[in-house]
Amino acid sequence: MRRILIVAALLAMASVCHAGSHFTGRVASADGVEIAYETWGTGNRAVVLVHGWSCDRTYWRDQVDHLAKSWKVVAVDLAGHGESGVTRTDYSMEAFGADVVAVLHEQGITDAILVGHSMGGPVVVEAALQAADRVRGLVGIDNFQSMTEELPPEQIAAFLGAMEANFAGTVEFWVRSMFPADSDPELMNTVATDMAAAPPEAALSAIRSTLAWMGGGGVPQLKRLAVNLVCVNSDLHPIDLEGNRAIVPGFTATVIEGTGHFLMRGKPAEFNDLLDEALASFDAAAPTAPGSVRVE
Repeated sequence: MRRILIVAALLAMASVCHAGSHFTGRVASADGVEIAYETWGTGNRAVVLVHGWSCDRTYWRDQVDHLAKSWKVVAVDLAGHGESGVTRTDYSMEAFGADVVAVLHEQGITDAILVGHSMGGPVVVEAALQAADRVRGLVGIDNFQSMTEELPPEQIAAFLGAMEANFAGTVEFWVRSMFPADSDPELMNTVATDMAAAPPEAALSAIRSTLAWMGGGGVPQLKRLAVNLVCVNSDLHPIDLEGNRAIVPGFTATVIEGTGHFLMRGKPAEFNDLLDEALASFDAAAPTAPGSVRVE
């Protein structure tokens, strides 16, 4: 069922894009795992879309045609996700970053803005560190609310234990909690069912790595960034602006109210406008402005 949903979504994505601008490719990551990706549009100025945990490149279906009017657009399936290989043993943020870098090299992209949803945030940070000469900026989507927050070990252990005992049921319950009460039930059911059908071995490895990175382990990596980071977030969690700016000077965020974790699908038109603003911010010639949080 998961493969059928992926194929159907890919066909829908291809049908809305400009004729002659669509390409589907595969490339070996640094460890040899095959990475699937798609591109739309032309040129070297690229937006690279990186999905979150147990998602895939089809989650950007409402952004592709919009962005392809102005950018070359690349959507990646990270290892263990979508149509990419599942032979990796450690699905770490660094290894996922190498997946993105492999696509940048394969496509000859030297001027990229990397956009990462959820787990994709740490992934694009790792990619930017590995390919600093190819990345102009980073956009986080519903992540990096508090870069300094450390997750209690007992809470992590309980969460992972529940996943190990009942992966599909735990994931489906967790995903549903990421949607507001008035969310589109069809969208919520589709996302929850899809993510619960992810390959458990890869998903468990990836979520362990994500929790370790986001729970404080990624701070040294964030401090090494040579590019700026802006976020488009939901209002599910407050943003620690001061703490974040101590790690990444100039950090900014825009918050969309009344939507959940999958805001690019919950409110695509509003999200696309704010993503356009975030992308345009990297064209500014002036020095980075002080950080701020704007609520829409």
